[in-house]
Amino acid sequence: GAYHLFAQRYREILAREGIQVELRPSAGSVENLNRLLDPDSGIEVGFLQGGVTPPEGSPRLVSLGALYYEPLWLFYRASRPVDRIGALGRRRVAVGPEGSGTRALALPLLTISGAAGAGLRSLGGQEAVAALRDGTIDAAFFVASPDAPTIRRLAQERRLRLLSIANAQAYARRFPFLTPVVLPRGVFDLARDIPARDVTLLAATANLVTREDFHPALAYLLLQAASEV
Repeated sequence: GAYHLFAQRYREILAREGIQVELRPSAGSVENLNRLLDPDSGIEVGFLQGGVTPPEGSPRLVSLGALYYEPLWLFYRASRPVDRIGALGRRRVAVGPEGSGTRALALPLLTISGAAGAGLRSLGGQEAVAALRDGTIDAAFFVASPDAPTIRRLAQERRLRLLSIANAQAYARRFPFLTPVVLPRGVFDLARDIPARDVTLLAATANLVTREDFHPALAYLLLQAASEV
């Protein structure tokens, strides 16, 4: 995913300073959080999606900053467009695998929207894309940058629709870590007018987090790398 791609960039930049970075792939933000909180995991730095930590925060972790917005995308199959998450009803919905930030965000949104009875599937990434394309599922959540190849490919699938959330402001009131953002019409393909209208999405932030005992000099170098990336 995007976190792994960014981590590779950090590793290249810090290598110039003589710092060796070891990457430990994971299922996503929830697993990253658990590893950071586990003193025996050997993990010192991680990317966390906004909203996966408790509201009161964690006294053992320090955020070096919010890096960028990560929109929540909901692609679905339907003959007519819908504009509410609750309209999913009991459809088959991919919410991401256990330990992923997508799942941690999708489940409470489905619950508060009255769609908790949906036929949930623990699929994410390319598995969810394949299931959407072949009709095995009706909808899928993704948390990713608009530049992610997966998102760009799905946006151009004629059989799929991208949910524009009409009541995004209401969700932002209930979940303070979410921000309504607008995907401009034609941003994916101006010639083909994709998307064919402005789309309102909800977005969390990607945060660079360390343990509280992380060395300040290394934190400074991490921030320099973050600025460059």
